[in-house]
Amino acid sequence: MKKIFYYVIPLLVFFSACQNEKKDLIGPEYQVAPVGFNLTSNFSSNLSNVNFATGDKQFFNAQFSERATWTITLKGQTSQAIKTITGLSDRIDENNSLWLGTHDELMFFRSGEDVEATLSILGFKDSYKLNFKITNARVYPGAKEMGSGFEGFEYNQLDWYYSPYPNKTVGGKVSSPVIEGNYAFKLSGVDDNNDYFIGSVRRTIPKNFLTSATKDFYVNVFVYGTGSNTSKLKVSLKHDSDSKFPYGVPQGYVDTEDDAYEYEVPLNFKGWQLVSIKYSSFTRTLDRDFGGSGPNTKDPSKLVFVDFALLTKTIGEKAEVVLDYPTITFDKAFMQ
Repeated sequence: MKKIFYYVIPLLVFFSACQNEKKDLIGPEYQVAPVGFNLTSNFSSNLSNVNFATGDKQFFNAQFSERATWTITLKGQTSQAIKTITGLSDRIDENNSLWLGTHDELMFFRSGEDVEATLSILGFKDSYKLNFKITNARVYPGAKEMGSGFEGFEYNQLDWYYSPYPNKTVGGKVSSPVIEGNYAFKLSGVDDNNDYFIGSVRRTIPKNFLTSATKDFYVNVFVYGTGSNTSKLKVSLKHDSDSKFPYGVPQGYVDTEDDAYEYEVPLNFKGWQLVSIKYSSFTRTLDRDFGGSGPNTKDPSKLVFVDFALLTKTIGEKAEVVLDYPTITFDKAFMQ
């Protein structure tokens, strides 16, 4: 009998602990609308035209007869971007429904598009809708420095530079597929000169955007892959190290005299994928003719260009990639 007692006591303690643990692990509180629930004021928005680029704030208003769990679903009518805002209260206002133009999934809200806002209440059969327009979409930190996507791309301008090579390479803005704004950038072609390089697009980094004191940062870009096992995207950071002049006289980046730090991304996935690469993960190229001849000293203040190059491992096989919304972020990767 004593043996049975010794076994029973630990089991009781175990199950008691499990019950207490379950109570501690309860998720967000939800409350169904009670009988007789209704709206005592109309569902409305703060602004009918929102300019997120200049700091406009959108929020919503409604008053309920009782506390209940509610959800506002925002859907871009052109982009199909989605944002949901959820709360538990008897009132919706700026404090619990503020929206600054962010999105939940991959697709971004676009400038000039209409947004439909739908208010639904848990346990209440009716829903409420309203529409407003985004005159200018949100610009994320680090995006302007990388060109705010490819919206303003023009061939051979100072900010962007497109390098097609060889002649069978095609590069330029496309309206589909697009994840942000109205345009992305597509590189496609065939390696017909046996050097595995198809083409690249280069972004000039503004002077003094990064400093020597910058500890680390991320280069982010949305990449549309085709599931190829033979192609890859190479992201290169070109540093003007002034290696030829000991007193730091600016000379511009030179492939045979400066440093290029690289990171390669396989394109063996299909559809959009966000690629975020930490500065410390880039390694200097071994090719002395293309960025392997500098002092090999990483200094963010020396970064002048970011190159996105399409490469292939198979001669004569077509490869392609679409790029959208490159950004530079600090402390953490984009959208994290």
